[in-house]
Amino acid sequence: MAKPKALVTSGPTYEPIDPVRFIGNRSSGKQGYAIAEALRDAGFDVTLVTGPVALNDPKGVKMVRVQTAVEMLAAWEKALPADVAVFAAAVSDWLVKKVAGKKLKKTGAAPKLALV
Repeated sequence: MAKPKALVTSGPTYEPIDPVRFIGNRSSGKQGYAIAEALRDAGFDVTLVTGPVALNDPKGVKMVRVQTAVEMLAAWEKALPADVAVFAAAVSDWLVKKVAGKKLKKTGAAPKLALV
């Protein structure tokens, strides 16, 4: 008999402004990782979609690493179907409408960013 499938999201997402700057939410990812481990211990086949965190991978959990909200959405859609889904990630609230192709120079004035 196949194990039931669980999908968990965790950590922040980083939305680029330019190649070195980003907008994001602070998240350690600890809650999502703990949920993934608890589901694994309860007998689920777990996929953990995580933004950038400084945590060790939980043993026995399939890891999918992402940076942006769009990447997170694509990763969890790819992981479906699931019997249980827990969305614990701190997905960024905004993204920059037009990402600069090179590092923005400091000119003394704050850059004007259009957010969506």
